[in-house]
Amino acid sequence: MKFLRPHKLKDLRKEPIVIAMHVEKYLQENRGRVKLQDLIDFLKRRLKINEEKIVFGLNFLYILGKLEYKKDTDEVRRKV
Repeated sequence: MKFLRPHKLKDLRKEPIVIAMHVEKYLQENRGRVKLQDLIDFLKRRLKINEEKIVFGLNFLYILGKLEYKKDTDEVRRKV
């Protein structure tokens, strides 16, 4: 899992763990569910990062079992 190790010259705000924290906070503010594109747009504006970094953060939460994706509604939900 090379993408999880921070590097001393990289901006920590762009690391998957920090992005995952922002995803959790945004989902909490929106009652645990949000459209995927709305989430991506929010994180792009807020953190000024590209989609690849956002996907790493979302994958991190999905692997931990904290997140689920509903394909039919294109929604990201927090697992309880």
